[in-house]
Amino acid sequence: MKIAVRLCLIAICSLLLMNCKKPFQFAGLNINGEIFKYGVTFQFCDAGDTTTLPESQIFIKITGRDANSIYDFNGNKSFLSLRGIMNVGLDPRITPSSANPISFTLEVYGPNYLPVKIPVIIDGSLKQQRVLVTLVNLKKPPKGVSVFQFSNLGVNAQGGLSSTQILSSLITSSTPENVTITIPAGTKFLDADGNVIIPQSAADSLSGTIVFYSTHT
Repeated sequence: MKIAVRLCLIAICSLLLMNCKKPFQFAGLNINGEIFKYGVTFQFCDAGDTTTLPESQIFIKITGRDANSIYDFNGNKSFLSLRGIMNVGLDPRITPSSANPISFTLEVYGPNYLPVKIPVIIDGSLKQQRVLVTLVNLKKPPKGVSVFQFSNLGVNAQGGLSSTQILSSLITSSTPENVTITIPAGTKFLDADGNVIIPQSAADSLSGTIVFYSTHT
């Protein structure tokens, strides 16, 4: 068994004003999409060629403090993209403000794509927001991005790294510089709940991915 560890940077999104109207169902009633006073439209694209990502290539989660207050435009919790677009709305019974903003996190992942987590804030200043989500294809990274995948890093029975590891990203024609990461012996890795990841057998090892974004491109 391999225990995967991913080292990555968070994608940066831009916010633009956009109007959205679409029929949906909320609380068992068929009503117009305008009942959502505050909404966000996400567009998903490949960072390399800017093509729209079909729904079959990505998986989406809404998490964070106020995730329970966010719905799709059918009034449900089924967060799926359609032709690279996904609309969500804030529970119309809630009125956000700068003093009491609504916050949640959009998590997007898929086969061969670098996962991203994008924080979103609804503070009442915009009725509609548009967020462009660009994902890096690990098999075909865009210009200015290099991908280095490592594996077979040994861990001891207590979950600590067996020896100091020095890992460097690749130097390519579009990334003339690189980054070096030193992980000291004994370093332990935690799961999402903060628990140390303990190997189940002596054959267990760590694997992961370093994604480097060039400062020149």
